[in-house]
Amino acid sequence: MTTAELCAVCGGVLETKTVEHLLKGGTNTASILVTADVCSRCGERYFNMEVPGPWKPFGTSCYSRNSRT
Repeated sequence: MTTAELCAVCGGVLETKTVEHLLKGGTNTASILVTADVCSRCGERYFNMEVPGPWKPFGTSCYSRNSRT
């Protein structure tokens, strides 16, 4: 087993799962399902930095304070 498969917080085993993630902006909240590695012991989540499919048109601009849509 490599260190990439272990949780950095508790050393538990990581499992790839689909999890709900909340995106918040101002008074708006969106719920999306994303793939993450989740620790089987403490529940710590490790997200891939790639932008999920439906959000690709927005890229990282939706996280910028100065962006306008």
